[in-house]
Amino acid sequence: MATEKSRPVHVSERRLRELHRGYLRELRKRSPETRGTYERSLREFFRWIDHERAFRFLPKDVERYKTYLTRKRRLSPVSVSTYLTSLRQFFAYLIG
Repeated sequence: MATEKSRPVHVSERRLRELHRGYLRELRKRSPETRGTYERSLREFFRWIDHERAFRFLPKDVERYKTYLTRKRRLSPVSVSTYLTSLRQFFAYLIG
C-alpha cells in the first residue's frame, strides 16, 4: 500500500502551546500515573523546542530530539521510549 508523503505544517509556538493545554485537559481522562508521566515528558519536549527553533514535526526532527534525550540528557533507553511515547500520543491528539 502506497503512503502519501508527509508535508510539514506550520504551527506557531503560541498555537502549539494552546493545543498543548487542550491535550493536558484531555489527559484528565487517563490514570494519574499516565497523566503525570506524559505531562513531565512533554515539559521536557517544550523546553527542548524553546531552544530548537528548527523543529518542524518531521521524522528527522524527532530523531534529533531522541538524540538529545540520549546524548545530552543521558536518559536510559526505557526513559527515552517513554518520552517518545508521550510525544507520539500528543501528535496523535494533534491530528486526531
